[in-house]
Amino acid sequence: MHPGPTVMGFFTEESRFILESHPGHLLIWRDQRTRYHQSNTLERHDYRGGGIMVWAGISLGGHTDLHVYHGGTLTGVRYRERYEILD
Repeated sequence: MHPGPTVMGFFTEESRFILESHPGHLLIWRDQRTRYHQSNTLERHDYRGGGIMVWAGISLGGHTDLHVYHGGTLTGVRYRERYEILD
């Protein structure tokens, strides 16, 4: 019996971490008809600006370094042109 072909796979994972809580998840007690009063309004930052994204890859032959991106999204162009992740 011959062993099956060697399966070589390369797996990647990216995750986004928000560095501040989202105001939509806060419970605020307020009087009726005071929804838009200044005391009940919180400043909110854009989703893309308040977090980091981390990216890494792994295979049977090894792994990539852990890459951390501040703001924005990790796109194919971004890691090909700016970083040499797969080299």
